[in-house]
This record gives sequence, C-alpha cells and structure tokens, in this order.
Amino acid sequence: MGPHRKKSIEIAGTRFTSLAAAAKKYGIADRNLLHRINVGWTPEQAVGLEQAPSREGKSLTVGSKRFANTKDAATAYGVSPSTVSQRLKKGWSTLQALGIIDPPKRKRHHFAKGVELNGKNYESLTELAKEYGINVSSVYFRLKHGWPIEQAAGIDPPPSPNGGKKLCIHGKEFASISKAAAAYGIHAPKVRDRLRKGWTVEQALEIEAVTLANDPIKLCINGQEYRSISQAIRELGVSRSKFYSRRKMGWSIEQALGIDPADD
Repeated sequence: MGPHRKKSIEIAGTRFTSLAAAAKKYGIADRNLLHRINVGWTPEQAVGLEQAPSREGKSLTVGSKRFANTKDAATAYGVSPSTVSQRLKKGWSTLQALGIIDPPKRKRHHFAKGVELNGKNYESLTELAKEYGINVSSVYFRLKHGWPIEQAAGIDPPPSPNGGKKLCIHGKEFASISKAAAAYGIHAPKVRDRLRKGWTVEQALEIEAVTLANDPIKLCINGQEYRSISQAIRELGVSRSKFYSRRKMGWSIEQALGIDPADD
C-alpha cells in the first residue's frame, strides 16, 4: 500500500484512518478514490455521496482554496488550462499539474545508462549514436525491439523480416557478424567494411584467402580495360552501394555494373 493510501481522510463528518478504509466503507477501489482526490474531487464526490464534477468544469481543491474548474485554478497559478488538463489526464497530482510542486520523475529507460561496443565504453546512447552517425531515437527504438547493440548501431545488418537467422560459418553458429568477428579476432567494423565491398563472409573473417583480385581487381568489359572496380563503377555511372548490393544478391560483376541483364 502506498503512503498516500494510508493518509487519513474526512468524509461527511466521519474521519477514516486511511483512504483504503474509506474506500472499503463505500465499496470502491482505493486507487479510484486516490485518483479522484488527486484530480480535485471533493471527498464526498470521490465516494459517490455527491454528484461528480462535470467534464466541462471539474472543481479543484488546492489546500484551503476551492476552484470551480480547471481553468480558474490554472489562471490563478499562471498555468495554461490546457496544460493543466493534460497533466491531470497523465496522472499528475493537482499540485504537480499546477506547478506548485515538482512533476513526477520521468522513468529512465534502462538503455540510458552507459553502454559498451567493440571494447569502447560510451557514457550514453547519445554519445554512441553520434559516433556512428545514427539518430539516437533510432538506436533506442531498435534496442527496445530486441536488436543487439551491434545491429542497433549499424555495425551488423538488421534482423531479417522473419526474425533473423544465425550466421553459420564452417559448422559454427554465431548470433551476429560481430560475434563471429570476435571469435576470429577481427575488429567488427573491418568485417562490415569488407562485406560492403563485396567480400564473402569467409574472406572478411580471413578464413579464406583473398586474392589480389579483391584489392583491386582489373576488369575488361566490352574491350575496355579498367584498373579497378572503383574505376568501372565511376565511369559506368553505377552507384557503389547499388553495385555491392547487387553483388551480395549473387549478380555477376557485369550484371552489377549494368552491362549484362539481370537473371529473371
């Protein structure tokens, strides 16, 4: 039982040792009685002995002062009536709604505490989001929906629509690319960068050898020689992100560059 429910109250000349005792006497839930008192109902109105305040103008009692409605009370204390009404709807007490005492303490999300990512400690998600160039609200949203911190920060790809799949590498299962990178002793951002460049997971994790073709690769397309994929992308007018996205989908280099048509 909360401390407010233990507070004595007088109703129609009878004093009760607690709100809970009064609520029991009049057959209402003590939480309802407490709420009604907090939003300005008289004790008699709160227990049903008198007519409840109308929606258009609930009476408010502040200390020894009685106000006919929220607007009058708000005006007396220099607060917008709409602001007071909204605060009361949110469950604030009358005194809090009128700015007489401090508002309810906001519940801190457990993600507001410091976090660690890739061996670096961040005092807050705001600091982490700033470093990774992500809107902090997006990070909060992702964590709230169960994304691992690596996915929330954009280091690992987001979960797939079907709930995400574990990464299987040479018979070993990993929950994320970052977990796999840690297991193979490679910095996770480096692995992600390699994957963006079109490397296979095995190459990015240095399980399989990477030929010089990856670093850069010489191409001959329609008789035209390019010193690297970067040069071909630039001169053929294909965006880098589109090229590597196509490669990840299994397209050939020529298809990814828009030279050959995509498979049906």
